[in-house]
Amino acid sequence: MKRLIILSALWIAASLAFAQEVKTSAASTDSSRIFVDYEENAQFPGGDIACTKWLQEHIKSPEGYKFNQPQVRVVVSFIVERDGSIGSISVIRSPDPLLSKEAIRVVSKMPKWIPARYYGKVISSRYYLPVIFKRP
Repeated sequence: MKRLIILSALWIAASLAFAQEVKTSAASTDSSRIFVDYEENAQFPGGDIACTKWLQEHIKSPEGYKFNQPQVRVVVSFIVERDGSIGSISVIRSPDPLLSKEAIRVVSKMPKWIPARYYGKVISSRYYLPVIFKRP
């Protein structure tokens, strides 16, 4: 009997470990789930190189910010929705509020992404993106 209980507990724990998700509300439906574990990550159209190029073309160094290094990194988090749109943008790490504001502005203007997939199904997912500011 003890063995059966232990095996059942392990089976339940293993089942829960494969599908991790963050629910956006208590009354969440399948379309409002934000997954943090998926088989295909969300992707900027054209891939990482195209994303870096797009950021370099659209980012502006804020007036009044004095660079102490050749480049500065701001880490931004956002949700890639099922339709590829960007939402819930927040700054995870930044050395200055001026850089944070510019990073949010640029990310909010990005074109639609290719959404993530989970077992072949299009899903909303959280994405972390470093935004690099270079000394002018």
